[in-house]
Amino acid sequence: MLVAIWFSMAFLASAQRQVQLGILKCSPNERAPMTELPYDGWPKFLAFDRPLKHGDWVRFSFTFRNDDVPTDATIDFRKYDRGVRLDKNIITLHMRFKQDENRLVINAHDEEGKWQNYEQSHVFRSWWLPGRTAHIEVRYHNTMFEIYERTVVGYVWITDFRNIHEYTEYLSATNVQFFLYKVQHICYGDDPEPDVAEEE
Repeated sequence: MLVAIWFSMAFLASAQRQVQLGILKCSPNERAPMTELPYDGWPKFLAFDRPLKHGDWVRFSFTFRNDDVPTDATIDFRKYDRGVRLDKNIITLHMRFKQDENRLVINAHDEEGKWQNYEQSHVFRSWWLPGRTAHIEVRYHNTMFEIYERTVVGYVWITDFRNIHEYTEYLSATNVQFFLYKVQHICYGDDPEPDVAEEE
């Protein structure tokens, strides 16, 4: 079923004259190598091997470009609706790096095109400079996202943000002011099915 969905998504992307949709395979644990991405092809759309489950981790690494223009780049986690453009689907987690405003904006959609009233604003890290690399890790829960930065001194917590959507199925990266070059979906999640016998 999921294979058919991802195939449909790839076909839709082609029809919309967008870059092709990549499939991000499950990693069994955090020791597995990250998926390296080519520099060309922007924006990037990466479908998870399956929708995120409670307990999954998603890691990505990107480099801030050496441009005279301040960084304004976005990573979005999204749910999928085959009737909507890939860049217009509901955003379940929005991370926008706004250097000119000295902040990282965190938010999500309530419904298509409508932002939640829970926007978070975090100070732009002093080490997020042109040519530097950032390593972000998102730990997915049924009710929230935990967001960390992985640094040479260990994990640095950024924030927790509530998750109100049942499905998160792909991520997108927009703007060309940073280079997303490594991504990993670690399939730790279990999402146990309810025990029907107990419910009865």
